Amino acid sequence: MAPASPVSTGLADALAANFGSNLAARAWQVCCRNRTRPIGQGHVQALSKALEADLDQDMQSKLALGYELALGQAFLIDDLNDGQTSTADVKLISALKEIEVASVVDAIGWPRGRVAFSWSGTQAAALCAEEESYLQKRRPLPSGNILGRSAPVLSYYQAIAYGSSQERVQTLKKLITQYLLVAQWCDDLYDWEDDLLAGRFTPVVHEFVTSAGFESCVDYEESHYPSLLRAVYLGGLLLRELRRCHARLSDVVAGLCDIGSAAEDLVVIVLNLKSIVESNIAKLGSMI
Repeated sequence: MAPASPVSTGLADALAANFGSNLAARAWQVCCRNRTRPIGQGHVQALSKALEADLDQDMQSKLALGYELALGQAFLIDDLNDGQTSTADVKLISALKEIEVASVVDAIGWPRGRVAFSWSGTQAAALCAEEESYLQKRRPLPSGNILGRSAPVLSYYQAIAYGSSQERVQTLKKLITQYLLVAQWCDDLYDWEDDLLAGRFTPVVHEFVTSAGFESCVDYEESHYPSLLRAVYLGGLLLRELRRCHARLSDVVAGLCDIGSAAEDLVVIVLNLKSIVESNIAKLGSMI
C-alpha cells in the first residue's frame, strides 16, 4: 500500500483530534469524496506553483487541509439542497467549518484567510437561485451562478493569489473558470436523468430538452421521457456535449501550457478530466 500523503495524514489527524471515532469516520468519508471527482486533491499545491505564490510547504499543507474540509462541506450542502442529507450530516457542516477556519488562519493569517473560507455565502446564494429556477422551469441561470457550486475553488484561488502578479492572476483565473464550468457540465451530464426525474432543471437538462424539440422545460411532461432518452443516447445529444467538453478542455490545456512549466501540475489535473471524457466518448460512440 502506498504511504499516505501529508495532506491525507493531516486530514485524518485533524478529524481524529476534533471528533469521536464514528463522526471522524463519517467526516473522512465525506471529505474524501472529492478525490474521485474533477475538483479534488492537489489543487492548492498546483495553484500555488502556477501563481508562484509566497506559500512555504507548511502553509500549503495547512491551506490544503482547509480546502479539503471546505469541499466536504460543499458536497454536504449540495446534498442538503437535493434533500439527501441526514440530520447528523447537517451538524457536521458547522463542525467542519470550525476546523477549516482554524487551519486556514493558522496557515495565512487574517484577513487573507477570510478570503479563502468566505465561499459559503457564495454557494448558498447560487443554490437558492437554482432552486427558484427549478420551481419555475425557467431558462437555466448564467454561468456565473453555476460557478457558485465551485465556490471553494475560486475563494481559495483568490487567497493563494494574494500578492502575485495581477497579469498572471487574471490569466490563470480565466483558465480555471473555464475548467470549472466544463467540470460542472460534465458532472451534470452524468446526473442528468436523476436531475430530470427529481425536477432539477439544470442547464444540461434544459439543453437536452430543447435540443430534443421542446420549446422549453415547461413543455416537457413525464410521458415524453422515452423519446427524450432516445434523443440523448441514440440521437447523439450526449455524444455531442461530451465532444464539446473535450474541445473546451483542450483549449484550457493549451492555455495552461502557454504559461509554462509552473502550470504543469494544473495541466495534469485538467488532463485527468479530459481522459475521462475521452473514455466516455469512445464508449458512447461504439453504441451509436
